[in-house]
Amino acid sequence: METDGENLEVPYWRTLYEAAVLELDWNKQLEFIRGAEHAIMDRVEALNRSDGSGSEALVDALDALRTLRKIADRMAHDSP
Repeated sequence: METDGENLEVPYWRTLYEAAVLELDWNKQLEFIRGAEHAIMDRVEALNRSDGSGSEALVDALDALRTLRKIADRMAHDSP
Protein backbone atom coordinates (compact mmCIF):
# COMPACT_ATOMS: atom_id res chain seq x y z
CA MET A 1 0.00 0.00 0.00
CA GLU A 2 1.37 3.42 -0.93
CA THR A 3 0.22 6.86 0.14
CA ASP A 4 1.79 9.99 -1.31
CA GLY A 5 4.73 7.93 -2.56
CA GLU A 6 5.42 6.43 0.88
CA ASN A 7 5.45 2.64 1.22
CA LEU A 8 3.41 1.72 4.33
CA GLU A 9 3.61 -2.06 3.94
CA VAL A 10 5.86 -3.68 6.54
CA PRO A 11 8.14 -6.36 5.05
CA TYR A 12 7.46 -9.92 6.24
CA TRP A 13 10.99 -10.29 7.64
CA ARG A 14 10.48 -7.13 9.72
CA THR A 15 7.24 -8.47 11.23
CA LEU A 16 9.01 -11.68 12.28
CA TYR A 17 12.00 -9.71 13.57
CA GLU A 18 9.78 -7.52 15.74
CA ALA A 19 7.93 -10.57 17.07
CA ALA A 20 11.28 -12.11 18.07
CA VAL A 21 12.45 -8.95 19.80
CA LEU A 22 9.20 -8.44 21.69
CA GLU A 23 8.52 -12.04 22.79
CA LEU A 24 8.97 -12.55 26.54
CA ASP A 25 8.88 -16.36 26.65
CA TRP A 26 12.47 -17.49 25.96
CA ASN A 27 11.49 -20.74 24.25
CA LYS A 28 8.96 -19.03 22.00
CA GLN A 29 11.48 -16.29 21.34
CA LEU A 30 13.94 -18.85 19.99
CA GLU A 31 11.26 -20.05 17.54
CA PHE A 32 10.59 -16.47 16.41
CA ILE A 33 14.32 -15.86 16.01
CA ARG A 34 14.66 -18.90 13.73
CA GLY A 35 11.71 -17.74 11.63
CA ALA A 36 13.06 -14.20 11.36
CA GLU A 37 16.53 -15.40 10.41
CA HIS A 38 15.10 -17.55 7.62
CA ALA A 39 12.91 -14.72 6.31
CA ILE A 40 15.85 -12.31 6.37
CA MET A 41 18.11 -14.74 4.53
CA ASP A 42 15.40 -15.27 1.91
CA ARG A 43 15.21 -11.50 1.44
CA VAL A 44 19.02 -11.20 1.22
CA GLU A 45 19.02 -13.86 -1.51
CA ALA A 46 16.29 -11.99 -3.39
CA LEU A 47 18.23 -8.73 -3.12
CA ASN A 48 21.40 -10.40 -4.34
CA ARG A 49 19.53 -11.49 -7.47
CA SER A 50 18.42 -7.88 -8.04
CA ASP A 51 20.24 -4.64 -7.27
CA GLY A 52 21.24 -5.37 -3.65
CA SER A 53 19.82 -2.16 -2.18
CA GLY A 54 18.34 -2.32 1.31
CA SER A 55 20.64 -5.03 2.58
CA GLU A 56 22.14 -2.88 5.36
CA ALA A 57 18.93 -3.09 7.45
CA LEU A 58 18.90 -6.85 6.91
CA VAL A 59 22.49 -7.25 8.09
CA ASP A 60 21.74 -5.10 11.16
CA ALA A 61 18.67 -7.22 11.94
CA LEU A 62 20.67 -10.45 11.63
CA ASP A 63 23.35 -9.10 13.97
CA ALA A 64 20.70 -8.17 16.54
CA LEU A 65 19.05 -11.59 16.22
CA ARG A 66 22.37 -13.35 16.79
CA THR A 67 22.86 -11.43 20.03
CA LEU A 68 19.27 -12.05 21.07
CA ARG A 69 19.64 -15.77 20.31
CA LYS A 70 22.63 -16.02 22.65
CA ILE A 71 20.67 -14.38 25.44
CA ALA A 72 17.50 -16.40 24.82
CA ASP A 73 19.46 -19.68 24.65
CA ARG A 74 21.10 -18.92 27.99
CA MET A 75 17.84 -17.84 29.62
CA ALA A 76 15.81 -20.77 28.25
CA HIS A 77 18.33 -23.24 29.65
CA ASP A 78 18.60 -21.47 33.01
CA SER A 79 14.82 -21.08 33.49
CA PRO A 80 12.93 -23.70 35.49
